[in-house]
Amino acid sequence: MYFKNFTQFSCRDESECSISGICSANSGFSSFQEILILYIKEIAFYLLKLKNFGIKNDVIRDDLLNILFSIATNVIYENDDFTAIACNLRKIKKQAKTVYEKACLERELTIEKPSFYFKHAKNYTLVNATMKGEKFFLKNIMNMNDTARGFYDILIFLSKSFVIKIIEMQRLGGDYDEAYYKLLTLLNVMFPAKFNSENVQKTISDSLENFYQLSEDIFNLREKKYGKPELTSVSLSSREGKAIMVAGKDIKKLEEVLQAAKNQNIDVYTQGLELLCAHAYPKIKAYPNLYGHFGENQENCINDFSVFPGVTLLSKDSLDCIEYLFRGRLFTIDPIASKGITKIENKNYRKLINDANMANGFKHCHKKGELKVGFDENSVINDIEKIVDRLINKDIKHLYIIGLRNYNKEPEGYFKDFFEILPEDCYAISFAYKSDKPNVYHLDSIFDYLLFHKLINKMNEKTDIKNLNLSVFVTKADKQVIYNLLYLKHLGVKNVYLSDLSLSFVSSYVFEILEKYYDIKKISTPEIDIENTLN
Repeated sequence: MYFKNFTQFSCRDESECSISGICSANSGFSSFQEILILYIKEIAFYLLKLKNFGIKNDVIRDDLLNILFSIATNVIYENDDFTAIACNLRKIKKQAKTVYEKACLERELTIEKPSFYFKHAKNYTLVNATMKGEKFFLKNIMNMNDTARGFYDILIFLSKSFVIKIIEMQRLGGDYDEAYYKLLTLLNVMFPAKFNSENVQKTISDSLENFYQLSEDIFNLREKKYGKPELTSVSLSSREGKAIMVAGKDIKKLEEVLQAAKNQNIDVYTQGLELLCAHAYPKIKAYPNLYGHFGENQENCINDFSVFPGVTLLSKDSLDCIEYLFRGRLFTIDPIASKGITKIENKNYRKLINDANMANGFKHCHKKGELKVGFDENSVINDIEKIVDRLINKDIKHLYIIGLRNYNKEPEGYFKDFFEILPEDCYAISFAYKSDKPNVYHLDSIFDYLLFHKLINKMNEKTDIKNLNLSVFVTKADKQVIYNLLYLKHLGVKNVYLSDLSLSFVSSYVFEILEKYYDIKKISTPEIDIENTLN
């Protein structure tokens, strides 16, 4: 299925993904998801044409984003939900087509038609949508060569990354209109009458700057709302009392829960890497009822959800097929909720608070130590600036960036050997792994992509990245991994490598495209890879 691996990338423990199947959709999901995507692709054609006429519709925009978000995060539809969504898309398509044709007539322009056409059923159920989606897949896969399949898989992953970022910006109250139309452009190049790799590559390239500008705007808006991140100690312990766990990456909803539970004698815990990093923001950590982070493994959601004795508020922007295991104790702020999950409407957290008070809560205190998150920006940027200056002045022969965000783990296997044989005249900025070597810079704390963005911005201020002897190793796979890889090459980074952990989540079709068209490499051995980068 084109969308079978739509949720494939995750930054949680890879064994949990592989064994539990929480990071991917089953074939049934994929089939009826394709029907919705085919609708949206046709709608995208008309909406992009209307944009050129200066005609926009914010209600349609937000409806489409909510549906795409539910697809990207594998919401488990009930038949009535799916039928209602398909019906809404049919109405939107008819409305967009009618308005477009009327606008063309008024302007005396030729009415264009989409190059792609799919005959939809008049009324969809989950059963006939699954059958029709499967039939479409089988027919089209036979007409696709490996290159086309690889590029379309990449377009799928990029579209998913985009919609999740757009929803994040939407929830923060920022502007996302330009990003929305870039997302429509990505969808519009899928399934053309004739595959054109140059057209697809151009569309991908055009989306890269927009995606990273959106990411940058999100970081800036977070800092504006919550202050600059600081180096902060986060407790992994729990204490006796009622409890709410907030999972996902939505810092705005974490703040709302903290506010709603402020005078309720209920402790709030976070779960997942993104909300672990939220503790570093001054306004967030100032809440006295934010007690700590739940779970020793930053992304071990199966175990964390099953043993947490309170209620959980989740957003599926970073968590996928897990809710079927824990129905009854889950709440969500997502626009479309799976059956069995209570949807929070209009910021009304009363039922969440009531259910937390009715749950068992923690009966005893559990001491488990602390984690350090965040960083001192002035100190870190000053250190990085000095390293970049040394690279520009040729005092450093080659700079290696290991990982794009920090999990604060001990290196093993490949990277343990890599650090041991790293030449003295070379330097490494290791975000992913610890090292005590004098020519390795490592922060002993956990942080998200914010620091990577600041590093890239600092390098761009100093010089053209294309001129630097620079190699980057992507050590973890998550929902941004394809964008990260392509953006690094877009900036002109000379060598970009995928580690074994990342490769376990990339299909052979996708990697062939990354290797052939973007010169992204697999790691081999530290000796060979260091030698190749230096030569």
